[in-house]
Amino acid sequence: MSQKMRLERVRVTGQVYLGVREHALNAMPGDAWSNDPGVVMDWLCDGFRFRFNQHRSKRSKYVRTPDGQLLTDSSGSKVLVPLGTSVDDISDSQARGEHPHLAAMPAMVLQAAERVEATEWWAAAKRRKTNASKGQRPGSMPRFRAAKHSDQSFVCWYNGGTSAVYAKTGRRSGMVTISGSDSAWVWWRLGRLGFGQAVGLPGGRLSRGGGWR
Repeated sequence: MSQKMRLERVRVTGQVYLGVREHALNAMPGDAWSNDPGVVMDWLCDGFRFRFNQHRSKRSKYVRTPDGQLLTDSSGSKVLVPLGTSVDDISDSQARGEHPHLAAMPAMVLQAAERVEATEWWAAAKRRKTNASKGQRPGSMPRFRAAKHSDQSFVCWYNGGTSAVYAKTGRRSGMVTISGSDSAWVWWRLGRLGFGQAVGLPGGRLSRGGGWR
């Protein structure tokens, strides 16, 4: 059973790798970490939405002519084109390697993006079919999630408590603990940058473990 919760207070344990960002002092891009709750929550929500949109890019749409008719090819089949300008058909592992801001994203958050996208898409397809059978307006299919028009939210699988654990503290309150550690992609990237095993960063800003509550 899924649970939808509103986070009112967040505490971060350890430093979370956020990917490559511009530094405030010299505006030069570089690897960044943070234990600021607001920053980490924005990173989680943005990462989930980014991966969600990558899965959504694999969907197709019909092409209509200027007069509103569906375009067909020479065989009479309806023409389908990608929903967006590009298709990102890559695995979670590949996404971590190609996009540094996903390198330390909890695996259960990345996996949830694919499931949520598929559920939303096929639910809309079923709704359109039902409405059309009743002679009603089918409605449009869902599009990409835009940062400006979407709520700051993310989904994380419970997975038997290996990633997210919910502890009830009151009738209508509780505490969610999401645990995780820096993925192999983070250590590989730091190794490529010359940090070795990444244990000697200035100020000890990198932690092998971290959590969000």
